[in-house]
Amino acid sequence: MQICIYDTVHKTHKQLTFNKGHKEECSWSPCGNYVVYALSNGTTQQIASLNTKTGKQTLLTRAQEVCKYPAWSPLLQKHFIVNAQG
Repeated sequence: MQICIYDTVHKTHKQLTFNKGHKEECSWSPCGNYVVYALSNGTTQQIASLNTKTGKQTLLTRAQEVCKYPAWSPLLQKHFIVNAQG
C-alpha cells in the first residue's frame, strides 16, 4: 500500500511512496512538508517519516519494536508514537 495525495482543485493525484511495505495511519506535519506513518513489511512494523519535498524516507524506530499510530504535535512540531510491544 502506497501513500498518495489528491488535489481537489485540479482533480489530480500524486503518488508519494514507491517502496515495498504497507504504509498506514498517516499523519501530516503542521508545516505540511512531512508525513509520518506506520510501515509494515509483514514481519516488522516501524514508524517512518517522509519528506514530501524530497521524497526521502527516514525510519524513526527500530525493527525490533512494534510501533503504531504516529501523530504530530501541532504546537511542538514533533511527533508522538504509541509503542505496543508484545
